[in-house]
Amino acid sequence: MNTHLRHAPEPLAATVPVRHSRLAPRTPTLLRLAGCNLTGAPPPPSHTVMSAVAIPPAWRLCLLDAAVSGKPRGLTIHIRTTSRAVRLSMPTEDAYGTWLLALVAATSWRVDAYYALSGADGAASREGVCRDTGEPVTVTVLKRVQANPRVAGMVAREADMARTLPPCPSVVGVLDVFESATSVAIVREAVSGGNLLGVLGRVRRLPEADAKKLMRRVLGALAHLHAHGVVHRDIRAENIVFGAEGVLSSAMVALTSLTVYADGGHPAGVDHCLTDAVGTPHCVAPEIVEREPYGLPVDVWAAGVLAYTVLSGRYPFVGNDAAETLEAIRRGRVSFPGAVWGGVGGDARALIRGMLRSDPGKRVTVAGALAHPWFWEDDAIGDGDGDEGGVGSTILIEG
Repeated sequence: MNTHLRHAPEPLAATVPVRHSRLAPRTPTLLRLAGCNLTGAPPPPSHTVMSAVAIPPAWRLCLLDAAVSGKPRGLTIHIRTTSRAVRLSMPTEDAYGTWLLALVAATSWRVDAYYALSGADGAASREGVCRDTGEPVTVTVLKRVQANPRVAGMVAREADMARTLPPCPSVVGVLDVFESATSVAIVREAVSGGNLLGVLGRVRRLPEADAKKLMRRVLGALAHLHAHGVVHRDIRAENIVFGAEGVLSSAMVALTSLTVYADGGHPAGVDHCLTDAVGTPHCVAPEIVEREPYGLPVDVWAAGVLAYTVLSGRYPFVGNDAAETLEAIRRGRVSFPGAVWGGVGGDARALIRGMLRSDPGKRVTVAGALAHPWFWEDDAIGDGDGDEGGVGSTILIEG
C-alpha cells in the first residue's frame, strides 16, 4: 500500500483495550493509525466479517506534537494531546514495540520534517527540496474547511487520488502525501519548463510533427488514467506542463481538483457516471453542456480540442461570449479552413473529427485514438523513447 510514496508509513490497525482517563474502564477499541492520525472505533462483533476500513471512527486524534511515552513492564502506551489523553494496553511485546515506534514517528509526521520549503507559511503552493537528496519539489497545501462540506470533500478526494493512483511518466508524479486534522500537503515532482499555454503564446501553433508527438504523450497519460477509472475533466493547454522547457519528452498532464475516480458501479458504466457541470468553456464536452450524465469520453473531447488548438492556433468552437461558445459546442460543427489547415495532413483532421463527435457513444476512445493512422508514420520510423507518451527529445522552442 502507498508503495509509490517515498515516506508513507504502513497503516496500523488493531483491537486493544483503551482507557481515556485514570478512573475510566478499559474499553476494547479498534485503533487505526495512518500518518499522524489515530482513530478509535468500536470493534466489529466477532461473528461478522467486516473490513476495519469500513467501520467509521468514534474519535480521532491528530498526533502532531503529541506526547507519547511507554511502560514496557505493563505494555502500556500513554498519549497526551491538547484535547485528549488515552492509555493503550498492548497484548504482546511485539505489538507494544511496533505501536510505540509508529506513534512516536507520527508526532513529527509533517512535510517540513522531510522537505525544506521556501515561501510564506500558509501559502497554497510552495517550492522546496528533499532534505535527503536535494531534489526540487512543489508542495500543494490543501486546507480542510469543516464549515464547507463540498470543499472538504474535494480535499479528501484529491488526497485519496494522490495516495492511490499509480505513477505514470506522462502524469506529474506525486512523491508524498502528509495529512493532518487541518490540512493535506501533497508533494509533487518539480515542473520547471512551464506549460503548453506559454508555448502557444510564443509560437501560436506547433508543426504537425511536434503536435503529433505531444498528443501521443497526452493520450498516453489519458490511457493510464482511464485504465484506473479516473476522469481528468480539465484537459487544456494550462494543464500540459514540461519538466524541461520546450522538451517534448518531458511533457506531462497535471491533475487538478476536478480529476475524479469514476463510479464503476453506475448502471450505465464509466461513460455515464458523473453529473456535476464542471470544466473550461472552450474545452467542455457537449454532454456536460447539456447537463447529461458523462464519464471517460469527455477527456477524449477535450484532447480533440487540444489537438485542434496546437495544430491551428485557435479553438474549434468559439463565440463572442461563453454562452455563444457553449452553443457552438452544442451544434458540434467542426471546420478546417484551408488558410490554416492547408499544410496539415488529412489523417490529423480525421482523428480530430473522431475525437469531436457530439455523441459520446460514437466518439473514438483513447485506445482508438492512439491506434489512429496519424501516428503510424512515427511507429514505422521508430520515433520515440518507449514510454507511454512514445516521444523523443524534440525541442519545441529554444530556452
